[in-house]
Amino acid sequence: MSASVLAPAAPRSARLQALDAFARDRMAVLGLAVLVLAVLAALLAPLLTPYDPTIGDQNAILVPPFSPGHLLGTDDQGRDLLARILFGARLAFPEAVIPVLAASLAGLALGLVGGFSRTVGEVVMRALDVLFAIPMVLLAIAIAAALGSGLPTVVLSMAIVITPYIARVVATTAAQLRSAPFIEAARCAGFRDWRIVHREILPHAIPAVVVYATTNMGAMVVFAAGFGFLGLGAQPPAPDWGAMIADGMRSLASAPWLSTVPGIAIVVVSLAFNYIGDGLRVALDPRLRSRL
Repeated sequence: MSASVLAPAAPRSARLQALDAFARDRMAVLGLAVLVLAVLAALLAPLLTPYDPTIGDQNAILVPPFSPGHLLGTDDQGRDLLARILFGARLAFPEAVIPVLAASLAGLALGLVGGFSRTVGEVVMRALDVLFAIPMVLLAIAIAAALGSGLPTVVLSMAIVITPYIARVVATTAAQLRSAPFIEAARCAGFRDWRIVHREILPHAIPAVVVYATTNMGAMVVFAAGFGFLGLGAQPPAPDWGAMIADGMRSLASAPWLSTVPGIAIVVVSLAFNYIGDGLRVALDPRLRSRL
């Protein structure tokens, strides 16, 4: 009998275990599939529709859905809703992803300092507590109102209001680990603090940030739509989903699809991000993964 048969099977790596756990979560896989299709539809929007999302047809005003040539109907200016949804995704995804990525980087830096350093960290966390005292939505609206409307303002304001929450997640992880035995062993081995943070603390903090950030991307889709609804997002004639809902409110009784269609797009994309975040939470946590 060969030695390979007698030898015990090698344990699978943590990455393969996490990937397997994610693949067994049907809702997470469904969310990922929906998100991939939505991104592809946004990228291929010029190939999927012959209409310009900003130019209307005066002969096709308020055409209902499933009409010939207009699958999702048209708005009160004769603009094709499918074209506006597809091109609007090009605004929705950057509004969801860019603020969270920027906030994640800033939150990682602030959280590592706040959780690992006992002196400087205390000052950092107390400064972030000031932002916690202000409701997220009110703070974001105040920043947007002060800086003016537009896509850059939306991205910046959302990044600012998310950063303290991500920093708190990282700081909690760092504070729990700074007295762990392996951290004390690293100190005894002569490692400097920056190296301990980089090699020992950071790998433990990143999974929590990934899960929190992914889930927050779904919230940012709704958040950005709220900015558009209030007129603080991308300005007309840009196909902003939130602005489309606001425009449709004027004809809600006679043409409900004007607000319903972009509303469904917001819900679907937001849920896709949330399901992916839930799947990552289980896949990246060994304790939750072991229960599957």
